[in-house]
Amino acid sequence: DAYEPKDQGFDFDWPHTPKAPGPGGGYLAPWKFITDPAIKDETGRHVDERMADEAGKFIQAHKGQPFFLNFWLFSVHSPWNARKDYIEHFKAKADPADPQHNPLYAAMVRSMDDAVGRLLKHLEDSGAAANTVIVFWSDNGGYAYPPKVTDPEGFADIPATSNLPYRSGKASLYEGGTREPGIVVWPGKVKAGTTADFLIQSTDLYPTLIRIAGGERHSGQKLDGFDQSEALQGGASPRQRVFCHFPHGNAAKDSVMDGFYAGSYLRVGNLKLIRFYARAADGSDELELYDLDKDPGERTNLAQSRPQVATEMNGLLQTYLLDNEAVLPRLNPDFTAKAAGTPKPPEAKTAVDPLQGWKNRGCTASTRQGVLTVRGENAAPFLGVGASLTGPAKIRFRLRCPQDGAGSIDLVPKADSPTQQVSRIPFAAKGGDWQEIEVNLSSGHPSSILRLYLPSATDPIEIDWVELSTPGSKPRRWDF
Repeated sequence: DAYEPKDQGFDFDWPHTPKAPGPGGGYLAPWKFITDPAIKDETGRHVDERMADEAGKFIQAHKGQPFFLNFWLFSVHSPWNARKDYIEHFKAKADPADPQHNPLYAAMVRSMDDAVGRLLKHLEDSGAAANTVIVFWSDNGGYAYPPKVTDPEGFADIPATSNLPYRSGKASLYEGGTREPGIVVWPGKVKAGTTADFLIQSTDLYPTLIRIAGGERHSGQKLDGFDQSEALQGGASPRQRVFCHFPHGNAAKDSVMDGFYAGSYLRVGNLKLIRFYARAADGSDELELYDLDKDPGERTNLAQSRPQVATEMNGLLQTYLLDNEAVLPRLNPDFTAKAAGTPKPPEAKTAVDPLQGWKNRGCTASTRQGVLTVRGENAAPFLGVGASLTGPAKIRFRLRCPQDGAGSIDLVPKADSPTQQVSRIPFAAKGGDWQEIEVNLSSGHPSSILRLYLPSATDPIEIDWVELSTPGSKPRRWDF
């Protein structure tokens, strides 16, 4: 109550329900999350289609009058469910080599497309399409992680989508989390099929639509957004900077959803500075600086090599945060004492090998938050580990690299082997998001050492885990 659409200036909303279609519910009728008895069950129908028809009634009721319609789709958001026939359709089309190959999510996107098409048909039938501005927008980047489902047909092991070439996805401060597609239809003003490349943020929609509609904003109203009506027609954008404040997340979430950590960022032109709060071991903030023109995937942190730029942008970011009275996270110095009473003297710890037996050659290797990062120092960097293999085996690993490349697995024979020839099995990796790679191993002779040659000689490569298995034996796994 008090925060429903009807309390925010809207005259009508459907379905009027404070509940979410979470566990036990879903988008396909019967809709358990809709409690209005006047809304009849339409078994099997997607709620977004029904919403489109309700929106069509609203458009017809205001035929010949100005109207504003905000069509918030339920899909493509959790809970993860869709029409079975749509799922089967995309199962037949899915290509495991393509980063986007989750049939469930594809089916959800198709239902969204159905609803949007249905809405536009209602608009055309009303005769108002030629005098209506349409904006297609999203609130965050795609969910680039496996869906949270227990149903084996929920495809829980396949990321829902991919935002390549951008890094990470929803809830992350990297571009995959905050950069979305935007489409504007403005009859007579925006030429169909054209594209534009300028900075625009969701806060710009309000002043832009007021200007297009010939309205006036309230006097004394302070706006964060800019009128982008000229930029949409081919002119210059008045926005030179983008600020984002997202003080949520923690180390545990960051290890799963890359960049889901309390932070803020400032973008000025193609330069982007991210400040992660209290993430350093001493409780200080960490800065990451990227040149999005040269590095859209945000792989090369320039904060150390361009310290003056990082300092200046951090100052601008701080001014913005103070002006907006933003709440800034900080490390709680009393956390240990409050959580566990009087701290005990630290016990001596046995040194732990972060590489878990692997040896790095021709490269540097370090672990952080469950990820092994390797950076090459010569033309053939590799990781090696003792592996007593006497027959066929299989190696699987989860890897992320900045660009496409070729790598290989080398099996080095034992010293007493009748042959000293190294067996090399190549593999290919795609640049961009996380991927799982599987390589079947067979050398024809006993091997004592396995070497993992990386796809890139100079750019950093990230490895989440490695698993080595042989028939009839428990897999050997390294979780970094």
